[in-house]
Amino acid sequence: MLDERMYGRVAESSQKEFLAIELSPSSRRHLLSWWQGATGILLLKNLFAHHITIKPDPTPDELKRFAIGSKLSVRVSGWAADGKGQVAVVTGIGLPDGRTPHVTIATSGIRPAYSNELLRSGHVAASGPRLDGEVKMLPRFPG
Repeated sequence: MLDERMYGRVAESSQKEFLAIELSPSSRRHLLSWWQGATGILLLKNLFAHHITIKPDPTPDELKRFAIGSKLSVRVSGWAADGKGQVAVVTGIGLPDGRTPHVTIATSGIRPAYSNELLRSGHVAASGPRLDGEVKMLPRFPG
């Protein structure tokens, strides 16, 4: 179950948003099933596996490139994990700021943005499922 306390699904009018690809429910199920089979690593306590962040505070040009409501597909191409976070790396999308495109699978109770730090140490290459999603503006993690 998505940890809504950590993610903060309910947006308040003053809360900033970010541009993301929200995974379809079936893609989320496939991703979690793949994770457990491919890595053999138990999921950490705070489950996410919800979206791929494209850009916080996108520019008008970025909003043209990634149109709200458009459907996109990516493929899992690797993973990384430590005691703080678990992440699936994806291909099929280039991010405007050069970060490695990924889905945060779970954390040990820290912010999901930790995945960016984790990926700076590299990742294990692996062939994974295709993930489908929709481009949306999502509420930014509170705190």
